[in-house]
Amino acid sequence: MKQLDSNLAALDLPLSTDHIESLDKLSEPKLNFPAQYLKIAPNLSNAGATVNGIESTVLPFAPKDLEDHY
Repeated sequence: MKQLDSNLAALDLPLSTDHIESLDKLSEPKLNFPAQYLKIAPNLSNAGATVNGIESTVLPFAPKDLEDHY
């Protein structure tokens, strides 16, 4: 019960933005291949469009128009 009370009391502990960013960085899981490519996946599939609030950029090697594509 003592540990539960201690854990519940920790919920009231104020954290600064710097503390939260530091904890987020330290607790980010290290994923295996191909997980590192998931961050750039929208750039490969969305061609500069914003989908569900996630922005993408047009990759420099993407065709500019249909003439460039074919």
